[in-house]
Amino acid sequence: MEFFTSASWAEIIQREGARLSRHLAGRAIDLHIRTLPEWQKDALMAAVAATGARSLHELKGTSREHLHVDLP
Repeated sequence: MEFFTSASWAEIIQREGARLSRHLAGRAIDLHIRTLPEWQKDALMAAVAATGARSLHELKGTSREHLHVDLP
Protein backbone atom coordinates (compact mmCIF):
# COMPACT_ATOMS: atom_id res chain seq x y z
CA MET A 1 0.00 0.00 0.00
CA GLU A 2 1.34 3.40 -0.97
CA PHE A 3 0.83 6.42 1.29
CA PHE A 4 0.91 9.99 0.05
CA THR A 5 2.30 12.97 1.91
CA SER A 6 0.97 16.52 1.62
CA ALA A 7 3.86 17.34 -0.70
CA SER A 8 3.18 14.38 -2.97
CA TRP A 9 -0.53 15.27 -3.15
CA ALA A 10 0.39 18.85 -4.01
CA GLU A 11 2.57 17.58 -6.86
CA ILE A 12 -0.22 15.32 -8.16
CA ILE A 13 -2.77 18.14 -8.00
CA GLN A 14 -0.45 20.54 -9.84
CA ARG A 15 0.27 17.95 -12.53
CA GLU A 16 -3.26 16.58 -12.99
CA GLY A 17 -5.30 19.67 -12.13
CA ALA A 18 -9.02 19.54 -12.87
CA ARG A 19 -8.76 16.04 -14.33
CA LEU A 20 -8.16 14.74 -10.82
CA SER A 21 -11.45 15.94 -9.33
CA ARG A 22 -14.15 18.51 -9.96
CA HIS A 23 -14.11 19.00 -6.18
CA LEU A 24 -10.59 20.45 -6.35
CA ALA A 25 -11.71 23.00 -8.92
CA GLY A 26 -14.70 24.05 -6.78
CA ARG A 27 -17.15 22.58 -9.31
CA ALA A 28 -18.52 19.68 -7.25
CA ILE A 29 -19.72 18.91 -3.74
CA ASP A 30 -20.79 15.79 -1.84
CA LEU A 31 -23.89 15.90 0.36
CA HIS A 32 -24.06 13.14 2.94
CA ILE A 33 -27.61 11.81 2.81
CA ARG A 34 -27.45 8.43 4.55
CA THR A 35 -29.82 9.45 7.36
CA LEU A 36 -32.42 11.11 5.13
CA PRO A 37 -35.67 9.29 4.34
CA GLU A 38 -36.14 8.36 0.67
CA TRP A 39 -38.67 11.15 0.04
CA GLN A 40 -36.12 13.75 1.21
CA LYS A 41 -33.40 12.22 -0.97
CA ASP A 42 -35.78 12.39 -3.95
CA ALA A 43 -36.70 16.01 -3.14
CA LEU A 44 -33.03 16.98 -2.86
CA MET A 45 -32.18 15.37 -6.21
CA ALA A 46 -35.12 17.19 -7.83
CA ALA A 47 -33.98 20.51 -6.34
CA VAL A 48 -30.44 19.93 -7.63
CA ALA A 49 -31.78 19.15 -11.12
CA ALA A 50 -33.93 22.30 -11.06
CA THR A 51 -30.77 24.41 -10.70
CA GLY A 52 -29.21 22.84 -13.80
CA ALA A 53 -26.70 20.87 -11.74
CA ARG A 54 -26.16 17.14 -12.20
CA SER A 55 -26.28 14.66 -9.31
CA LEU A 56 -25.22 11.09 -8.77
CA HIS A 57 -26.37 8.96 -5.82
CA GLU A 58 -23.15 7.21 -4.73
CA LEU A 59 -22.42 4.34 -2.31
CA LYS A 60 -26.13 3.77 -1.67
CA GLY A 61 -26.85 1.65 1.39
CA THR A 62 -23.41 2.14 2.94
CA SER A 63 -22.18 4.34 5.78
CA ARG A 64 -20.55 6.56 3.10
CA GLU A 65 -23.74 7.11 1.08
CA HIS A 66 -23.81 10.57 -0.45
CA LEU A 67 -25.14 12.65 -3.31
CA HIS A 68 -22.35 13.86 -5.58
CA VAL A 69 -23.34 17.16 -7.21
CA ASP A 70 -21.55 18.63 -10.26
CA LEU A 71 -22.22 22.35 -10.13
CA PRO A 72 -23.29 24.14 -13.32
